[in-house]
Amino acid sequence: MTFSVSDFATNLSRTGVSKASLFDIRFAPPRGLVGANETLRELSLRCDSVSLPNRASASIPVKYYGNVKKHYYGTIDPTPITITVILSQNLAERDLFLTWQDIALGRIRKPFNAPRLGNFNIGYYKNYVSNVEINKYDESGNLAMVTKLVDAYPSIVGESALSWGDAEIMKLNVTFDYYYFQEFYTGDTNAADLENRTILNNSNKARFYGVVRGDFDL
Repeated sequence: MTFSVSDFATNLSRTGVSKASLFDIRFAPPRGLVGANETLRELSLRCDSVSLPNRASASIPVKYYGNVKKHYYGTIDPTPITITVILSQNLAERDLFLTWQDIALGRIRKPFNAPRLGNFNIGYYKNYVSNVEINKYDESGNLAMVTKLVDAYPSIVGESALSWGDAEIMKLNVTFDYYYFQEFYTGDTNAADLENRTILNNSNKARFYGVVRGDFDL
């Protein structure tokens, strides 16, 4: 079979290409984060970049005869992902992620809002983990894929550099750990399973099943 430029062009014209800029991110507030729904809602519009998670297979070498074969038995711990956020003038986004961390690490960061004792008390797992969902759209604005990070937590809130010689827009890198990830595509044949997780409204934009169930108060 010879290479055909026309076949290549026809395929691109038929299936299109995916553009990295067509996405948004939704954050479900963890149980311990109270009064942050408005900031979380606006945060979806301030996410500048993110990478979809990778997956690495765990294996053991097996040699019976000849070359070694790898037998795969599971996955390596998920690689954290980093979300870059555009900061507002009052740095509310930075405060939000640090407050999220406070649920797990203690309230010493804001001692005036905490009791005198117990500021280093760690939190309960279910109070500080939540789901983060990345929506990928096509050029018509239709949902193409949803990636859900299950039991996600902002493990690293990056530094925010200040300088008199820098007038650039401030951005914040936030690294998320998570238990595992799930992906759902609009072309999946198991429509019932997809409906349990993602709901499309009349304009074909994404609404998550968590919103209907109450996990997302957006």
